[in-house]
Amino acid sequence: MFLAMRHGADFLAASALSSFAANAATGLFLIIYGVLARSTSAWRGLGTAVLAWMVTSIAIQRVTWTPFMALLLNLAVYGIGFAVLDAVRNTEPESAPPARWRWFDLPVRAAAVAAFVSFVVAISPILGPGVTGIMAVFPISLISLIVIVRPRIGGRASSLLAANALRSMLGFGMMLLALHLLIRPWGTVTAFVVALLVSAFWSAALLLQRRRQRLG
Repeated sequence: MFLAMRHGADFLAASALSSFAANAATGLFLIIYGVLARSTSAWRGLGTAVLAWMVTSIAIQRVTWTPFMALLLNLAVYGIGFAVLDAVRNTEPESAPPARWRWFDLPVRAAAVAAFVSFVVAISPILGPGVTGIMAVFPISLISLIVIVRPRIGGRASSLLAANALRSMLGFGMMLLALHLLIRPWGTVTAFVVALLVSAFWSAALLLQRRRQRLG
């Protein structure tokens, strides 16, 4: 929304496509962290995942993407991720202690995300739409969540968190794709509303599927 207010529909459409392609890097981030969380230290697993995101994003930035190419990339990465982390999702952490939340956990996460968004919007005229789109989907929210909960729930539960988040992030990518495709023909407001509905319906479908699995 801030990018649309500052730059207009054309800039946002290009940024959304770049973000959609870079959403595959976020998927790789979750896959790597989900695999490493159980067997390595907290900072080693997170650092490796962040490094993978950065390397992948640099490679993505060098490609001129079409919606179809970006869709294939996302489906390939997330499809592999679902296969790799499927065992993790179906294994509940047996000995994970209950998470103990402190009053400042949510404000710290919100402040980190807000500061990062402000920084990206501020330097977006320098970065251009392509790099801005990639920077906009840097997984700052996931990183801050992992940093907060890992010491309390342990590696196994953190691995499960990453596995579950992987399915949600594919829906986030579909939201970005809808935004890119609709903003020029339908206008900014309508495109945002439809994109929001795509994200909401995806999340609702995941929750319904999870409930059916537990009842089954």
